[in-house]
Amino acid sequence: MTTSCSAKSGDSFTPGNYQISCSVTDSQSHTASCSFSVDVAVAPIPMLSVTKFLGFGDSETEGKIGQSPFQLLPASYTIKLESMLRARYTEQTIVVANDGSGGQQAEDPGTLDRFDHALEREKPEVVLLMDGANDLIDRLDDGVDPAIKALSTMGSHAAGKGVFVFLATIPPMKPNHAGAGSVPSLNAKIAALASSRSWPLVDVYAAFNGDLGLIGSDGLHPTDAGYQLVAQTFYDRIVAKLEAQPATR
Repeated sequence: MTTSCSAKSGDSFTPGNYQISCSVTDSQSHTASCSFSVDVAVAPIPMLSVTKFLGFGDSETEGKIGQSPFQLLPASYTIKLESMLRARYTEQTIVVANDGSGGQQAEDPGTLDRFDHALEREKPEVVLLMDGANDLIDRLDDGVDPAIKALSTMGSHAAGKGVFVFLATIPPMKPNHAGAGSVPSLNAKIAALASSRSWPLVDVYAAFNGDLGLIGSDGLHPTDAGYQLVAQTFYDRIVAKLEAQPATR
């Protein structure tokens, strides 16, 4: 038996409509044929429903890395995230601003002021909020509830302005770092806060999956690969929650 078609497996097609014809001949020289139509459509263009983001937090937002505590960008997850979003949403101008401040605790009075000023300055449509590590360093478990209260207040201020809030857990710390033992308690309450406010949770801690090789030599700040993982975790949640119905060309 022999078969033939006007197009064969593996052929590539540009967008358009194609009529495909096939025939078959058996050992007795009986033949049969058929034809069918194939429509090749252009892949839809992915689009986000928003384009302006603000990453807010402490030095883990600012972009410090353990090997060089005073080195800032481009380690920051916000730069990595902006690049990833722009690569996917090529027909939009995506901006991910950074307002990380090393050493500041979430509960510091100045943090809320800084947050409110950042909202006014950047006018984001989405806030990416990852904060609270410094609250644990000196106070351990006693720093958990004040940090949660501060995160709740900041999120409420953003939501009150119509800004989407993505609330993130913080990365793990190495066991020899002050505050490491209190990270799970803080993150559990961050997850509960996100659920109670219907804010998308970005579970950075879970994404690390216990891999402390992604935490730098100071035991606190992620490595460059760790920041890449943070960016990927935010990216996945943003795509899942904010990608709009694709447009066609």
